[in-house]
Amino acid sequence: MSKMKTALHKQTVARYKYIKYLKSTGITFSEYCDYFYSNKNTGNDVTESLLYDKLIKRNNTFWFVQNVEEIFVDEVYKFVSNSDAPYIIDCGVNIGLSLIYFKKNHPKAKILGFEPDANVYNTCLNNLKSFGFEDIEVENAAVWKEDGAINFLPDNSLGGKIVDSADAGVTRRVNKIDAVRLNTYLNQKIDFLKIDIEGSELEVMRDCKNNLHHVENLFVEYHSPWEKPQELAELLTIMREAGFRYYIESAWNNMSHPFVEHISRSGPGYDLQLNIFAYRH
Repeated sequence: MSKMKTALHKQTVARYKYIKYLKSTGITFSEYCDYFYSNKNTGNDVTESLLYDKLIKRNNTFWFVQNVEEIFVDEVYKFVSNSDAPYIIDCGVNIGLSLIYFKKNHPKAKILGFEPDANVYNTCLNNLKSFGFEDIEVENAAVWKEDGAINFLPDNSLGGKIVDSADAGVTRRVNKIDAVRLNTYLNQKIDFLKIDIEGSELEVMRDCKNNLHHVENLFVEYHSPWEKPQELAELLTIMREAGFRYYIESAWNNMSHPFVEHISRSGPGYDLQLNIFAYRH
């Protein structure tokens, strides 16, 4: 065991948190160390881990542990339904952890998921198979405001996003992928709609606003690219006009000292990420 991991093991608070909250999920102590020390540069090569005694595939260790904590420990997608077979649409399923969570909590749920990154999509299918959840429909496509092809910048992890092909520095890495209009799927009661699509949420929500009355519970992760105007107010207006109340919490601590750090922000990235929970009341 490295000196870093030995030191962490001796920290009572850290050890307590790992044992109480994460050990039961299958996360190893080594994986937890990479996460605890915020070692985001753990590579995006596909490897294997255990999740609730099932062998699954995953990539970057930091984001894998962070996602397990967020989804299975903090349960950010927890909801109740008066149906024993709720209909769930998940936009941005990544390696399938959210789908696994939904199915574990709602075994009879009808679930439709979308994942645009082909490599991540295949990893997701593998993980659903490991859990025996082969009745979940997952499409290898991006959700968007229209059907067709769209420019997509993959990262073989959770940061792949729709881009303008003219964006400086990314053109050679951009792929053309299939896109589907989400609004066409919002034609019936949807018990839970999750939208986590790395900065394209407002474009999609604008197009969907006439059908949001079909949605009972809505989760949106809002991403604010630092170089573009912030559009949170419009997003919240769409939710309010669709009859939702909402609750907001930080999805990530992008700036510890915003008054200072905003001055030197440069390059791709977000200055604000929020989890928005919208519900009928």
